[in-house]
Amino acid sequence: MSTVLLFLLSCWLFLNGRFAFVNAGDGIVTLTPSQGLQIDECTLQNAEGVINLKPIGNAEASPRWKDHTAYNTTFDPGLYSYDPCYAFNQGACKNSLVCRSDENHGNDISIGKQGTGKFFYDNDASTYIVQYTAGEGENQMTTNVLLQCATMVQDTLEIIGDLSNNVYFMTLTSRCCCPGLCPPEIGPGNDSGLSFGSIVCIMFVCITFSYFILGMVYMKAARGASGAEIVPHLSFWMDLPNLIMDGVTYVFTCGKSTISTPEGPGTGPKSTYESI
Repeated sequence: MSTVLLFLLSCWLFLNGRFAFVNAGDGIVTLTPSQGLQIDECTLQNAEGVINLKPIGNAEASPRWKDHTAYNTTFDPGLYSYDPCYAFNQGACKNSLVCRSDENHGNDISIGKQGTGKFFYDNDASTYIVQYTAGEGENQMTTNVLLQCATMVQDTLEIIGDLSNNVYFMTLTSRCCCPGLCPPEIGPGNDSGLSFGSIVCIMFVCITFSYFILGMVYMKAARGASGAEIVPHLSFWMDLPNLIMDGVTYVFTCGKSTISTPEGPGTGPKSTYESI
């Protein structure tokens, strides 16, 4: 009965353009330099650009796809969770990228640990596959994820399931599976751009530095100043602390504070604001 179901599933996958997984292993080869260079387990550089899966991952410690069922739940009733880049914990699945549970949300088994992801090339399907493993020896689990490039659809994960002993198959469809469409700088946690506040601070420091350096050069060369007098607008900078204190006093007293400022005969106290 299982053989019949596998045959029917293989025919159905072939008609839908996913036959590469049924004969998985026949055309799957290790990457050659001409096919690409793996940067990490979710980034690959090839001649066409970078395949970067980080933007479709979930950096919040939960899988991007959780408890998805296979195409044929009679053949494979398991529930699958997957994240292409960020490890998660789900029951007994610890530090995993791929996890399988039974239909009752129990018996969690990691079928792909973080740090095991490797890119391969499928000659039959002319596309890339990311392979994950968990366990060792006879207990080793292997998950192959076919990367299907599609620019006009939402990110989707299609679970094909267990087609051989402890070897699982999935299809990830996304624009990020296309070289060059998801540059590395847009991935979560990988933003190398400066914030607006950082840019403003850098500009302020540069302008202030230039003001003092160029001002000192001018005062020295054009006016023959020396010592402290080479500082541009020296009287303003010397009086600045007093002006700041007067301003603070005015704000906290709502302009009602007064100071005695001699303005000549007959003048009385003036408000801080008027004195400024």
